[in-house]
Order: sequence, then C-alpha cells, then structure tokens
Amino acid sequence: MQDDKEILGSVQNYGSGFLPATYQGSLFRQGDTPILNLKPPAGTTDEQQRSKIEFLQKLNDYFGRDKEDDTELDGPYTLL
Repeated sequence: MQDDKEILGSVQNYGSGFLPATYQGSLFRQGDTPILNLKPPAGTTDEQQRSKIEFLQKLNDYFGRDKEDDTELDGPYTLL
C-alpha cells in the first residue's frame, strides 16, 4: 500500500522479474480508490461495460495470435 511518501525504486519494484507477467504486482493507494480506474465511468451500464471488455479481449486475442511466447500479454492489465 502506498502512503504519502515516494516509492523508492519507483514502480519497477512491482515488476515480476524473471517470472511471467501474470505475477506482476499491483500498486494500492490509501483512500476510497486503492486501485485507480478500476470502476467504469459514471453512467456506464453493465451491458456497455461488458461490450467494451469483450471488444478489448478480441483485440488482445487478435494481437497475441503470433506472440504466444510474450507473457506481457497475460499481465494484470490485460482485460479478461
């Protein structure tokens, strides 16, 4: 969890090193939104959000077809 102090070593401390990207850490902040941009924008319906996620998953799948060895595509920021 991040407090009001600067992170020593920056966000590189949260990298997965030699492990696949699925083991990459996530930065938590104090307050009501510990993970930024986790919730959809106000006024977005569940159906709209699901449609966006499905579209982005199709783009991820299309882009990753010829990159099976690139574990970065499996990281925590890849939408499922």
